[in-house]
Amino acid sequence: MSRRQIFHALGLHLHQPPGNLGLLLETAPDEARRIVGCYERIARHAQKYANVARLHLTLSGPLLRQLRDPDLVAALADTASLPDIVAGLGAAPGVEFLGSGLEHPPMPLIPSDDWADQLAGERQYMRDVLGKAPRGFWPAEGLFSLEMVPALVDAGFDYVVLNAGRLARPDGTQADAFRPGLLRYRAAEIAVVPLDGDLSAMQAGGIDPAWWADEIKARSLFGPEPRLITTVSDGENGAWFRDDSETGFFARFFSPYMEFCETGEFPVKPISLSEFLDIHPPTEDLTVHDNAPVVGSTKSFDVDHWTDAPDHRREDLARLFRISGRYRQLSRGPSDPEPLRNLRRLILEAEGSCFLVWDDAWRDGLRARLDEAERLLDGPVTTAILAPGGPPPSITPPEVTRPRPAATAAAAKPKPAPGTATPEPKPRPARPAPGPRPAVTKPEPEPRPTTSAPSPKPAAAKPTPTPTTPTATTDSEPKTPPTERPRGPSDSESPKAKPKPASRPKAATKTARPRKATTATKAQDTSAAKAQDTSTTKAQDTSTTKAQDTSAAKVEPPAKAAPAGRAKSPPRDAPTGRGRRKTGD
Repeated sequence: MSRRQIFHALGLHLHQPPGNLGLLLETAPDEARRIVGCYERIARHAQKYANVARLHLTLSGPLLRQLRDPDLVAALADTASLPDIVAGLGAAPGVEFLGSGLEHPPMPLIPSDDWADQLAGERQYMRDVLGKAPRGFWPAEGLFSLEMVPALVDAGFDYVVLNAGRLARPDGTQADAFRPGLLRYRAAEIAVVPLDGDLSAMQAGGIDPAWWADEIKARSLFGPEPRLITTVSDGENGAWFRDDSETGFFARFFSPYMEFCETGEFPVKPISLSEFLDIHPPTEDLTVHDNAPVVGSTKSFDVDHWTDAPDHRREDLARLFRISGRYRQLSRGPSDPEPLRNLRRLILEAEGSCFLVWDDAWRDGLRARLDEAERLLDGPVTTAILAPGGPPPSITPPEVTRPRPAATAAAAKPKPAPGTATPEPKPRPARPAPGPRPAVTKPEPEPRPTTSAPSPKPAAAKPTPTPTTPTATTDSEPKTPPTERPRGPSDSESPKAKPKPASRPKAATKTARPRKATTATKAQDTSAAKAQDTSTTKAQDTSTTKAQDTSAAKVEPPAKAAPAGRAKSPPRDAPTGRGRRKTGD
């Protein structure tokens, strides 16, 4: 029994990493020409079957730039006319473009502040070059999160294509693999088209039209009409696509398929996704059952859901987040557009899937772009831009930002450019004058002028602060380079100088008293000490007062070794974390 209407949306994903065609032309010229032949055949067959053929092409920004590169155009002129290929794809009436981001980025892995540049930038670039902006979105590397929905809608996309196995109804049941639905996030919604993963794999591996017709009919026996089958595969990989003989994709499958459709003998009608959605707008709400937060949206900076990259790739990703955050700070104020445009280009290129997801063979390209971006950030023009506002805040989570504490940020603060009005840096709050603390200190008699022996407890004379909670927090941070930690006695001494841990709190307390008492009571004699003892220090120990009356020599030398060099400033309290930026502030 004949089924109702069955529609098929056929897609091909076309992408080459930056500079890859030129590299292949040097190392494997024959393979480079076979790849270019794929693009030429797509454009030719789209024009040949313009009345019936419907193709969805993901034409990435890096590939499109290479097809327009003058050096490649000249080098491949004997194989195909690259300008004619680009013009033919843009002019074919049956071709609908899918976007994947300007640099083909894995969107959940990059800073969300860069999404708008990737999405809107791609749509504008394709409109300028091809005359058409993409209406649908094909996530690079299949990585997608519901958090992307508002950004896609704002950029102008009408729908997104996702594997049917990832889609579910609100009650948790599996979504209909042949019927589009709606994805919602907050106040935004976008149509979602289920992708048939099995048929897409068959399309990539080799099929013939007769088998294809039977398989589609079998898969469409049940469910409400109309039925929409969507398949997308790479369009340039493997002999199936690169072979121009009778065994290739276009000769063995696509041309016969289109000819059957022209005669009306085929049970499936090719259709573009935008046309189908205009005629049959989706109404059923769906969700992504394996949805996860994008990287950088939580404090954990979790990438495990999206990639199993080794540690050094995670470090590269954290570095990318820092550079992007600094760029965002610069772009808010007055700036020289040229260096900022170059900086923006480098950051977006570094977010390509080949750099963040592919193997380490592409890591050099990523690091080269990040190095150049940092050079621009640290250059004189950028320094002049940064000077009025100070160093920008980092947008990365704690595990990434803590290796860059306040001390480092202050050291890296750019010097103001000549002639630039820069507000005076805010001084630290003034500490109390080094006078005696009535409730804490007790006056001590002035030591004998002839006494020059060092203190019997040299460690007690060091301004070692009492350990507090911030110090413990510092110990629990990720491995932090010593040169980047905030300067302070506790950071340099507390982890190592522990010969007598139990005596450290006492040393910090005792040190404060004799030093302040020495500076405040040099003119006092023994009788004056007794008078002050009875009037201001009623809680002091009687035995201590008697010891002062009897002999000043019996009193433990109040850190006499310290007057020359250690009485310059009172001991500081334990570090409180001032200057260490909390993530999220």
